[in-house]
Amino acid sequence: MELDTVSMSITLDDETYQALQRMAARSGTTPETLVSGIVSGRILEGRDPAAPPCRERRLHRRRAVSLPAVLQIETGRALQCRPARILDLSLGGMKLRMRDISPELAGGIQSAGTLEAVFNLPGSTSPLSLTCDIRRTEWSRSLFLGASIRADNPEGPILRAFLGQPGSAP
Repeated sequence: MELDTVSMSITLDDETYQALQRMAARSGTTPETLVSGIVSGRILEGRDPAAPPCRERRLHRRRAVSLPAVLQIETGRALQCRPARILDLSLGGMKLRMRDISPELAGGIQSAGTLEAVFNLPGSTSPLSLTCDIRRTEWSRSLFLGASIRADNPEGPILRAFLGQPGSAP
């Protein structure tokens, strides 16, 4: 399948470009790739790229983090254990990035439905293990996953304390 490409030029003031560079660095990408993803995401969603962002619909406040994790995902008949990075975390879910994933494996992960994320919180020596439902995936060199944490997870009080949410464990 041959893809048509379009080139465009965008003029940004210094402050905006510096902010874009910081966002791209945190995402492990380039400013150009980040802008391309934003624009194509808006277009594919059927949204006007100039429209303001959607109202936040999440129930829990997200916290930006950068935590290494191991994901256990059952793809077909095989259990895959893959390294990942947690990019943001809340009581309700997390955003993850997996590098060096083939399109075939990305498809298998997307259809898996659930995953187990095992990671350490800063300052902790005991790993947390959270069962999550895969809600969305985006593949572009890396695989980005949006996952909701199951409400019945026994690690909830520890996560709540880390995030500084009411009802924290002592």
